[in-house]
Amino acid sequence: MAERVEVPLEKAYRLLNFTPVVIVTTTDGTTANAATVAWCAPCSMDPPMVMACIDSGHKTMENIRKTGAFGLNIPTVRELDLVRYCGSVSGHEGDKLGPRGIRTFQGTAIAELPLLDACAGWLECRPVEVAGASTHDIVVARVLGASARTGALRGDWSWNAQQFPVVHHLGGKRFIVSQEQA
Repeated sequence: MAERVEVPLEKAYRLLNFTPVVIVTTTDGTTANAATVAWCAPCSMDPPMVMACIDSGHKTMENIRKTGAFGLNIPTVRELDLVRYCGSVSGHEGDKLGPRGIRTFQGTAIAELPLLDACAGWLECRPVEVAGASTHDIVVARVLGASARTGALRGDWSWNAQQFPVVHHLGGKRFIVSQEQA
């Protein structure tokens, strides 16, 4: 039998924390907001749907409830400072993006949705269900628009990890970067 160690239940999620980090963008109607989220995954191909686990008290959830829209922005290792910044500053404190010169562009499927210009991929989403899970909400959303920076996807639509290495959260302030396709 293989050697093993028991994992404290409050750290059990770290066994699954290998999906790429995303930055969720929202608006309250006047000010764009962005928050780093490590718990996000596809949950249906037809129709295309995703789920994201977002802190219930964050400005991001407030904006999603108000507008019914959010963007999933896929950063690469080049945007690691942006990932850390968006994950450490509260949107309740005011405009997170403007004072730092973080550029956005408007979605094409959801025109009022801000998306982060620095990222390599973007999904435009409308929630279809929100379920409370203790301190976080699980948001299930329909993907209405998807785009990627030229070269980020290979001819078979798989991610080009060599040229666009994505960031994965390991918990706390630790990240790893994927750069190879097996």
